[in-house]
Amino acid sequence: MWVIDLENQGYAQTFGNPSADTYLARTLPRMGALLENYYAIGHSSAANYVAQVSGQPRT
Repeated sequence: MWVIDLENQGYAQTFGNPSADTYLARTLPRMGALLENYYAIGHSSAANYVAQVSGQPRT
């Protein structure tokens, strides 16, 4: 399994214009799953990565 995390850009900037990056916006989602409405639990990247892989909920 692969997980691709994209940081510092919103959903619209990353996936809103498929012609800007067809592979990212169309090809990869068809090959796997695109999780929409998946939000960070904090400001720090490290805390978000730990929460992502450990399944810890937002407190």
